[in-house]
Amino acid sequence: MTAATANPLTKTLVPVLQPLDWRGRKVCLHRPLVSGDAPGLLVGFGSDAARSVSYLVREVARQGGIGVRDAERHAVRNLRRRPERAPWQPNLVPWRGSETTVLLRAGDDLTASDVVDRRLLAEAHEHLEADVIYVAVPSRFSMVAADSPEPLFSLAEELRETAEEEGSGPLSAAVFRVEKGRPTAIASRRRPRRRGRRPLARRDDRPVRNVPGRGRRAWRAPARSARLPGVAVAAAVLDIALGVLCALVAVLFLGLATIFAQADPGVSAGASAGAGAAVGGLFGLLGVVWGVAAPAFVAVGVGLLRRRAWAFSGQLLLSGLFVAIGLLITIASGPSVSGLLGIALYATPALLILGRPVRAALR
Repeated sequence: MTAATANPLTKTLVPVLQPLDWRGRKVCLHRPLVSGDAPGLLVGFGSDAARSVSYLVREVARQGGIGVRDAERHAVRNLRRRPERAPWQPNLVPWRGSETTVLLRAGDDLTASDVVDRRLLAEAHEHLEADVIYVAVPSRFSMVAADSPEPLFSLAEELRETAEEEGSGPLSAAVFRVEKGRPTAIASRRRPRRRGRRPLARRDDRPVRNVPGRGRRAWRAPARSARLPGVAVAAAVLDIALGVLCALVAVLFLGLATIFAQADPGVSAGASAGAGAAVGGLFGLLGVVWGVAAPAFVAVGVGLLRRRAWAFSGQLLLSGLFVAIGLLITIASGPSVSGLLGIALYATPALLILGRPVRAALR
């Protein structure tokens, strides 16, 4: 019986993934997930008892005769014994005009730690029918795998951002190359040289929801969806309607500008010589502003429908500008129901697209 076997600490020892800036790396037993200058993550070892983890200190491990290999062997054995271990869930994801298989796992807070289990990764090799696969562990509760790194880059980033926003154990958006069930390196994203503007991602390049009904837990779908959210469509339709409305308002203002500019200032008692021209100039300026706004609102609406990234910032800028103009006019002329309704109308498209699903769909 070895010292590692006799040590009671190894009975509940499990591997726990940690970021590179882990505070315990100076005193706790650990190893890099992959060798080299960019390990991506660290593998620590802790006793998983009573839903809390007590990490194995390097000095205590040395005194007990426990090395990294012994600790990992016992930790992986304990990983395999837990009853709530999540299975691989294959999903067909649209990719570059076709479909590719992405394996998903969602389970307990040790799901990402399974990346050190060569037997589990061998199952992924078999599912994907590939000698080299790619794996990402965006959070402690999730793991994704594919036979190519490209579909995983955006998916891992989305899942890590979601985990960070929800405080559910975010880890890393790095994608790891796996050979013979062992992570060997970090995959780098290829950036082909293109002349001119970089084209936007095609609509069929975006991941879709997981196949329903598989696995013990429902997989949390990525924020990016193959379908444009309904609120974004509503905002686009409202933008186009606002464009038409702005065109009508511009015609009205320009008509009033012409009338006041041609009016005789002497008709009204006490009117100054340039009063008509001044009022006409003001209406003319407002007519130009609303005239420019008409095609701008239509362009933003069409951009939202076509999932253009610039449409998001364009919508916020345009709505903010006209809400500010509406507030200034309301303050100058006094509050009115029609003025407040107009301000609310201009603000509504921006409020509709501020949700995270819309932001993700327009990336």
